[in-house]
Amino acid sequence: RTNPLYGMVDLRLDRNLIATWELTGVAPDHAFADGSRVCDIPLTLPPLQWSSLRNLNVSGNPFNIRVRDFLLSLAYLPGLITLDAAGCSLRGGVAQEFGGGIV
Repeated sequence: RTNPLYGMVDLRLDRNLIATWELTGVAPDHAFADGSRVCDIPLTLPPLQWSSLRNLNVSGNPFNIRVRDFLLSLAYLPGLITLDAAGCSLRGGVAQEFGGGIV
């Protein structure tokens, strides 16, 4: 199956009133125990395959999800340089999954 975003460098989804953000590549909270990954717990959904993406703008969309989950869903994008997610109702802190604590 061909990835429809193959080669995409800039993606502007700002102010489209997108109400949900798929939690691709996000492990559930209970997948971490004492800073170690529990390997038998699957990801919620497979990670995004947008390897060429450099700039992503999703601002103004009412995602209303935890910032931890949003950022983890983007962690598999090796070339991402610029992220704009202003006004997306992201909530909570960013936990250090390996090493403990909240940043």
